Amino acid sequence: MDWASPTGSGRGTAVSLTDDTGYFWFFDAANVEAVIKVLDACPLNTRFWVFAGGLTDVEVEMRVTDTATGEVVTYVNPQGTAFQPIQDTSAFDSCDALATSSGAESALVLSAPPSWSSAEVSGGGAPGGSPSLGVLERSSTATGTGTVLTLGGGRFEVRLDWRTGTASGQGAAEQLTSDTGYFWF
Repeated sequence: MDWASPTGSGRGTAVSLTDDTGYFWFFDAANVEAVIKVLDACPLNTRFWVFAGGLTDVEVEMRVTDTATGEVVTYVNPQGTAFQPIQDTSAFDSCDALATSSGAESALVLSAPPSWSSAEVSGGGAPGGSPSLGVLERSSTATGTGTVLTLGGGRFEVRLDWRTGTASGQGAAEQLTSDTGYFWF
């Protein structure tokens, strides 16, 4: 992952979290800039999926390489644009591939995000018929369990509830830095 801003450029520092997930920092180890996950979805659609989320608006070029085939997929986020989420469920069609040196490469450029104001987000709707983000409830009660992520020196507590068609639960919080964390479920 390479980055560029009006004042400089460089290569992101990679940190592994699990076998399929990691993150990058650019300016300081306590400042997480992007999280990436590559999933083996071969049983579902004979593909490997790439998911990523960014916490930056600097220019980013992220290259994901299938080391078995040499295929490279590149994602580009333009300077001054909030990093758009990547949900590429067709990134690599190489479930049955043997190692080759083809080095095929493709690129995706992420477009500018919708312009959502905090009032529109809090109200549960986004302009232009975009999927809505909503604040479902506000609470100041701390549970003190492993399901609460504390950010901003304890000022903010974040909880995550998840649901599928057959199950639900609370996300398990993992603190990365004083202002960044993630959930697993």
